[in-house]
Amino acid sequence: MELVDRFRVPNRDVWFVQAVLTDCEGQAVVSLGEREADESIMSVLYDDSTRDELAPLFAYLVAVGKMVPVQQFE
Repeated sequence: MELVDRFRVPNRDVWFVQAVLTDCEGQAVVSLGEREADESIMSVLYDDSTRDELAPLFAYLVAVGKMVPVQQFE
């Protein structure tokens, strides 16, 4: 089943985050959505079978401030 997570990414880090997430051997597809003055919304599409493999990468990028999860009803 396909899953989609959305993150706020500072514009200065968009290309870095996109490169890191798309370098996961085809496990994730990144779509750059809304672009605002200082940050952009990035959607990451992936299969639920890869969730355990991608979770540490998502957690790392959040921990170092490269992206912030978007709340579902934001």
